[in-house]
Amino acid sequence: MEKRLLASVALPSKTHEGIEFLAGEFLERLILFDEYILDSIRLQEIPHLVKVFGYAPVLELLESGILKIHSDIFLGITSTGQASKAMPSRARKGDLPLCSYCLHAFSIHPYDSPEEGKSENIKVVQKQHIHKDLQQFHKIDGISFKEAKKLKTAVAHQIVQFSTESFIEEIAEQTYKDARAQDPAIQIAIAYKIKELFNKEVNPKAIELEIEFIDDDDFRVESNIERRFALNKRQTHEAILRALIGIGRRNHQIAQMNEFKTMVGYRENEVPILEAKFDFLLKQIARDKALAGDFHRILAVKGLPDFSQAVAEGRIDLMKLLELRNSRECVDFRNWIWSQDHINLKELDERLNSFSQQFRDFFRTGRGKIVSWLASAGISSIPVIGGPIGAGLSFYDKFLVKDVLPHKGALTFINNSLPSIYQQHNTRSSKKVE
Repeated sequence: MEKRLLASVALPSKTHEGIEFLAGEFLERLILFDEYILDSIRLQEIPHLVKVFGYAPVLELLESGILKIHSDIFLGITSTGQASKAMPSRARKGDLPLCSYCLHAFSIHPYDSPEEGKSENIKVVQKQHIHKDLQQFHKIDGISFKEAKKLKTAVAHQIVQFSTESFIEEIAEQTYKDARAQDPAIQIAIAYKIKELFNKEVNPKAIELEIEFIDDDDFRVESNIERRFALNKRQTHEAILRALIGIGRRNHQIAQMNEFKTMVGYRENEVPILEAKFDFLLKQIARDKALAGDFHRILAVKGLPDFSQAVAEGRIDLMKLLELRNSRECVDFRNWIWSQDHINLKELDERLNSFSQQFRDFFRTGRGKIVSWLASAGISSIPVIGGPIGAGLSFYDKFLVKDVLPHKGALTFINNSLPSIYQQHNTRSSKKVE
């Protein structure tokens, strides 16, 4: 799971058409993680990538296997307790009153949606929707029909999905179990939803809940929310429903972590819900946010603009980034930044400025070359440093091997490689790839 991330880099567009693509976050994750799985929204990110970086670099990225893409038809958990107009089974039972719920997993029509009578195999439906989503590549400006076909093939080869067809059912079942157990995260989620929906600060501990099952599927929620926080019945119903949807999303994230052996991205308001479930895993899940913050501070120390700004100015060379991300220096940088609990910017600045010259001077010497070779052979982690070879090294040499050389690549990456990713002007090649 370490150094692997599955996360989205898109937000719903403010115009409700398409997505808002976060190009800076996308680039950061290529550098900060050994493996990145894009949690895609109907593959809409790909046209944005081509528009921002050009066809050839994006094709190179896809064909390299660096980027994987998770594109799924599962959309989440909702309640169909008041859906008698859409569901014959609910019409037969009758709509539930407010603050009563019947949880359903729903997905892109037609598989496993609340509508009844749908029995298509999930794999078949997944394939149909992937095929449909790939067709949008033919509408990308500036690329030919042949190039669009090549792009479709490259994307299709990098798509990863759940291996089991029962994962949607399992997520729904777990959400029901959480409701029956009255998971404390439900109260936390309700408190955040009340703040989000009605701008009221609520202490989760002040929320009293009693969940009573009417039958195997339907349940009612008795609470003090309406009276305690001055909400009406419909507002109370909505806050609880949104909280239950949040619990379902949390279970979906856990399923993704289990399936892909990776951390998952999250939204800020989901942190307390996740924290209530697993404190330890939260620290791992939250790691991508902390890493991004550290990375931004490192860019600032070097006087470099953040990637989002640089992308907007057309100053990022994606081909150069791809060339560097698997270099020894970038791997060293990744290992170094992951090992830091706190980065002292003043100290980092001093080390970047002083070590750059020290490294150049020391490693030009014969002794420096020997120490460098010993370090590359793993001397910092094997007993040989205490034997005959180690006896010939001074304390200073051993210090360099043990404490300095492991970070040499990281410092070199920050000093030399990072700046080289930026270009002065938008020189993206318009050459077509056949």
